Amino acid sequence: MLNKANLKEANLIGANLSGAELKDSEVTNTKFSSNSPGMTEELKQNLIQRRAIFQNSLEEPLILTPVHR
Repeated sequence: MLNKANLKEANLIGANLSGAELKDSEVTNTKFSSNSPGMTEELKQNLIQRRAIFQNSLEEPLILTPVHR
């Protein structure tokens, strides 16, 4: 469980997020990959809203997502 963890600017590309709870975690500029185990579309959209950064594979550049305030 990673609930309320400070993951700000962490590199979690390739991390297995199966069962992870990121509800109140700080994920600003945290790097994730879209195809990580446990990464659902719902979780991805939630993390994007919270200013996370996504990369689809190790070969692709990071996809910076605009922040809507």
